[in-house]
Amino acid sequence: MIEQLKRVIKLLDNLSKLSSDNHSTFTRKELKTQFSNYDLSKMEKNNDIERSERGIYTLNDYLPDMFSIYQLKYQRGIYCLNTALYLLDFSDRYPDKLDMMFPQGYNTSKISTQISAHTQLSKYFDLGIIKVKTMNGNEVKTYSLERTLAEILRPQNHVDPDIVTNAYKKWANRKNKDIGELFLFAQKFKTINQVQSYLDVVL
Repeated sequence: MIEQLKRVIKLLDNLSKLSSDNHSTFTRKELKTQFSNYDLSKMEKNNDIERSERGIYTLNDYLPDMFSIYQLKYQRGIYCLNTALYLLDFSDRYPDKLDMMFPQGYNTSKISTQISAHTQLSKYFDLGIIKVKTMNGNEVKTYSLERTLAEILRPQNHVDPDIVTNAYKKWANRKNKDIGELFLFAQKFKTINQVQSYLDVVL
């Protein structure tokens, strides 16, 4: 009985350590660095962890972090457009679906219905990628603010004009805004005229 109690305490200590490093969302691969298959089954049965998606688990003390869950599930994907603005705190409108960018040629046919999948030419796909933390403290990948502001103006992206206007107004009030980078991305995405129109209003 004492040995069993010691084992439980050790499991919980290991889980606590892992959560302090990775916060609330884990892949099965990460968990298996600390726990056996038997331990994982036991913790899931005891409601210490919950399987959020295949191969992805959340601590039961936390609400599921959908940004982190889908980042772990689709590791090639980058949060973009409306979702990027939300993660960067440039929109207070929680996305109906999470916008994710994938490189051209990526098979998006089996992507979750909770994801709005977009594709981009490989030469542009990796440009402006940054890492941010979600409200739950989990790290995810998104695009830089200047790239996002240029890209949301592409007609095929259908971003709500109110969201665009509010984002540009907030950006204009930043001390560290990078106009040069904004125009660099606007040139790549062929949105220079649209960007200039917004800047004429907000600057």
